[in-house]
Amino acid sequence: MAFYSDDVLQDLKQQTNIADIIQQFVPLKRSGSGRFVGRCPFHNDHSPSMNVNTQMGIYKCFACGAGGDVFKFIMEHEKMDFKAAVEWIANATGFQLPSIHHAENPKNAEERSLVRELNDLAADWFVEQLPHSEKALGYISSRHLSKETRHFFKVGYAPDGREGFLSFAAKNGFSPRQLVEAGLAVERENGGIADKFRDRLMFAIENLSGKVVAFGGRILDKEKKAPKYLNSPDTALYKKGEILYGLSKSKNEIPKAGSVILVEGYFDMISLFQAGVKNVVAVSGTALTEKHAEILSRYTKTAYLVFDGDEAGRTATRRTIEIVLPQGIIPKIVALSRPNGEKIDPDNFVNEHGESAADDFRAELTHAEDWFSYLSRISPTDTVEDRAKFITHIKSILVNIRDSELQNQYLRILAERFGTRPDFAGIRPEKEKRKFQKEDELPQAPPKSKSPGKHSLRWNSDSSTWSSPPLLFGKRPAPSSIWISPLRESASSLPKFWTSCSALPSRNTRKQNRSI
Repeated sequence: MAFYSDDVLQDLKQQTNIADIIQQFVPLKRSGSGRFVGRCPFHNDHSPSMNVNTQMGIYKCFACGAGGDVFKFIMEHEKMDFKAAVEWIANATGFQLPSIHHAENPKNAEERSLVRELNDLAADWFVEQLPHSEKALGYISSRHLSKETRHFFKVGYAPDGREGFLSFAAKNGFSPRQLVEAGLAVERENGGIADKFRDRLMFAIENLSGKVVAFGGRILDKEKKAPKYLNSPDTALYKKGEILYGLSKSKNEIPKAGSVILVEGYFDMISLFQAGVKNVVAVSGTALTEKHAEILSRYTKTAYLVFDGDEAGRTATRRTIEIVLPQGIIPKIVALSRPNGEKIDPDNFVNEHGESAADDFRAELTHAEDWFSYLSRISPTDTVEDRAKFITHIKSILVNIRDSELQNQYLRILAERFGTRPDFAGIRPEKEKRKFQKEDELPQAPPKSKSPGKHSLRWNSDSSTWSSPPLLFGKRPAPSSIWISPLRESASSLPKFWTSCSALPSRNTRKQNRSI
């Protein structure tokens, strides 16, 4: 991967006022020449503990220890990698960055720019169409979304008809083919191109920077034979396995709350956010991926899973548990219900609880079920076979956890409850499984004319491989058959070896012999 040169980075740092950058996120108060103080955003700071020195270009919190230069601040606060932080600062200050060595393919850059323009155009157009649809407004009203919330989340409407946005985009200089590339139009079976989203309530999907990269559309006419939800395909800007709905809005709230609330739908996320529960994101249009979990792990180590109570919701819960644990995120399961025990989703919960929704929802979080207890409860463990299957499944989850202490704690719990050994005998991490699966697909070694001895481990200098084929191909022999016996034989010969060595002339003796 190519990076900007040190000279460029130094120029950018020198031309950047670190106080101006930090003040975009934290109010600062001048405390002297080139010095400022403010509340540290990296811990719950009740008094100004962070010092900013514009002359040295650094910040330092004397309470939690956070500190560094302007690049470090943006990386930590905005959860960006170094390159993204550099480009963010350059954009904020108007600094012209040079092209790095491996420049983006001009065609790819042009496509990304095109999709970006079309997404912005579409987002604004969908929002403008909403007030013209009584049906869409009526539905929005039934979900109790305020006008401010609608605009904040860029909720809009795609009119019925095949060429609504196509015609509007054409007036702005875009061709139908370009709309297909952006995921906003589709090719019809009988020829021609039509709008992808028709008669749907539209949700703008943003990346972490708040830029619209895709859309999700909910059908309004239940009688139509069409999917309830329709989402943008992957494009030059959008990879559905890397984007979580609403994270651009809640990314600063999650660290403050110390947890993230994972819900299934757009309305679940928006309703909770509007009610005041803002550390929430939605997994919409796809199952949670490893990339999603990796992104969330930058913000928190605790996740509340608030999915539907049906079989699909239980499947999603089990899968999410397996995905987030390896990233060090501890999942807790929350089941929402009405007083009569009927399961409901977060959106209905908020609407039915009114002004007390936020407090009532947070109260539900205090009753969240630990992931281990949840899986123990929903999994059959009555028979020996069922218990063995359950234990193997749990260990296959635990073996992928990177935190060894956390791993050991859960192993002990498993051993105490089910009487199993607190180890991973016979269990391989997923990455190691994939590695061995690939090795098993290697072709068998051709027979050799002169086979080495049974326990030979000689290094073959011609082929640069071990001379014993089983080490590289096919099934591996038991360790004792290739390692233990030779080692024992070598160990037994060590006394003879040292005796023979002691009989050799010393280094000084050899020098004397050469001088004679």
